[in-house]
Amino acid sequence: MRRRHFIAATGVGLTGCARTEPSVNSYAFVANSEGRAIAVIDLAVFALAGRIPLAADPTEVLASPGRRIIYALSAADGFLHEVSVAKRQVTRRVAVGVGARGLHIASDQTTLCLVNKHQMVIVGRKNLDVLARVKLPTAPTDFDVSPETQHAVCSLAGTDEIAIIDLDTRLLVRRAKLSSAAGTLRFLKNGQWIVVGLPGERLLSVIDTKTGGLVVDLPLAIRPDRFCFSGDLGQLFVTGEGADAVAIVYPFQSQVAATLLAGHQPGAMAASLNPSYLFVANPTSDAVTVIDVPTQRIVGAVPVGQGPANIIVTPDDQFALVLNQTSGDMAVLSTSRFTKVIRRDRSAPLFHLIPVGSAPVSAAIGMST
Repeated sequence: MRRRHFIAATGVGLTGCARTEPSVNSYAFVANSEGRAIAVIDLAVFALAGRIPLAADPTEVLASPGRRIIYALSAADGFLHEVSVAKRQVTRRVAVGVGARGLHIASDQTTLCLVNKHQMVIVGRKNLDVLARVKLPTAPTDFDVSPETQHAVCSLAGTDEIAIIDLDTRLLVRRAKLSSAAGTLRFLKNGQWIVVGLPGERLLSVIDTKTGGLVVDLPLAIRPDRFCFSGDLGQLFVTGEGADAVAIVYPFQSQVAATLLAGHQPGAMAASLNPSYLFVANPTSDAVTVIDVPTQRIVGAVPVGQGPANIIVTPDDQFALVLNQTSGDMAVLSTSRFTKVIRRDRSAPLFHLIPVGSAPVSAAIGMST
């Protein structure tokens, strides 16, 4: 049986005879980093619904809060595109600078934020125009925006500092010094603290947003390369070089709770809320490991395609969409198809596999109505 048309018939991991219904009027917009197009997948029938051509390869996509608009970045030519979900076409675009990345929506939902070379760019959503460019001391290596406060933060290349920006005043308000160079960083939900990975020390530093002071250092058994929050945002999952494992951190309690095996060389992650699962990509083994968060047990190991590089969970928590960068397809995993206990040497079923184009790297879910 050819993998591309495979829908598993085995009973391993199934939850009885319940049938998972697809999301009506929902579409996945997939940025193909080669091919200069965004693929549109109709999630009602799990099929390609069309392609949206761009002048340069898209590198990131992001859904608006209402999911009626998708924003897409093309780093090579430095444009931010506004895409109508209903029309499935680009409606507006604005130049934000070559190399633009790290697209986020501010907590007030009126502006978009991104970084580009030595600056942070703020774009108004209403008119899709550049409102401000905040100069940064050096090039940013990672970037995040607070979900509940008007702050942004970036790690600064070549330094042991992070820069904290006030989005209301559009000013860099403080530079927080760390014990070594910062890598990946994320705001906690309330925006009061920032979790910063220090890859050279295998350490997480928690920084106070208001003062820039150190709250706590948390040693890890792995290098903190990739972060993912649980569905309720109370736990932080970390993967990176050092072990075939994921670290589970309770940042509000300043505690590293556990380090769990998570397949071979775990990479990108995504989490669902109900059911509470963590999906971990294993790009070197072309699989995804599924962990039940409450029990911290593996409930699935799914072959998904070649080079899984990114995972997103649909807003209704029904599906995990896995972008396979090497094979150019999207694997669809149904969250209802995993039992609470499954032998680690058995595979849970793959729900669907959809060709999407060359080198998919980012996806966002839009609603047409």
